[in-house]
Amino acid sequence: MHFKDQKSTYLSFILIFVALKIGLNFLAIAHFGFHRDELLHLVLADHLDWGYKEVPPFIALLAKISNFSFGDSVFAARVFPTIFSGLIILLTGLITVEFGGKKFAIAVAANFLLLPIVIPVLPLNQTLAYFRFTREKLPGINFIVTWEDHKLHATTQDYADMMGWNEMAAEVNQAWKSLTPEQQKHTQIYADNYGEAGAIHHFSKQYHLPDVISLNSSFTLWAPDNLGAQYIIYVDNKDGGNIKKFASYLESYRKIGEVHNPLAVENGTGVFLLVHPLPQLNERYRTELLRKRLE
Repeated sequence: MHFKDQKSTYLSFILIFVALKIGLNFLAIAHFGFHRDELLHLVLADHLDWGYKEVPPFIALLAKISNFSFGDSVFAARVFPTIFSGLIILLTGLITVEFGGKKFAIAVAANFLLLPIVIPVLPLNQTLAYFRFTREKLPGINFIVTWEDHKLHATTQDYADMMGWNEMAAEVNQAWKSLTPEQQKHTQIYADNYGEAGAIHHFSKQYHLPDVISLNSSFTLWAPDNLGAQYIIYVDNKDGGNIKKFASYLESYRKIGEVHNPLAVENGTGVFLLVHPLPQLNERYRTELLRKRLE
């Protein structure tokens, strides 16, 4: 049968899975928080430009439209991705037909994209139970819960990247509130990676925090040329390990808190207050900033 005829024959069948995918996505929206990439996209929406380090400018524009149209909630951030997920199912079905597949093949291809491995269709407890089952009964697919550290975890790394951000931002707020109003005028916030920086940027509106600085990902494009603060609230994803590399450039530092969520990638990330950094720290920052901008 010619592809055009096949497409018209199977289109209604494919659209059933399109509707199912979109419906499941909308049901899943509330089960987890922001993904670190979603937080980055929201930041890019506030820094519209012709290019970024990791995504095309269309992503930032889409995030801006989403913010303007629906707000900055988790639901709002996932409206367009949910719609596009339906288009992916549609294209998957049409490609399957193109290669000669019939209804069974279409159903197999579409159902794979509907599994909890791909979208968080189940609440957290049921999701964890699902992954426990797959680890025990289907050890051949343990790669789905193997993270970048090459260890097995309770869930996938993508799921884990949607946890811990609220707690981390709250710890940053605690550090901010520990300062006097005069000290706050001379304080900057620094985060090691774009997920942490994106979370602080997002929750800064709620906590009335100054904007965050980072030398990770596209944050380098608008990072200030200097660290000129007397106090720095530092989010260290090594729980102080990164600070030890330049501790000699500080008058002192102390830990404010850390993320306590064993399911989160950011579990153990510490929030520190750096006091009276020396000029050498700014020199180190400027050198790293130049290197990152040239990458």
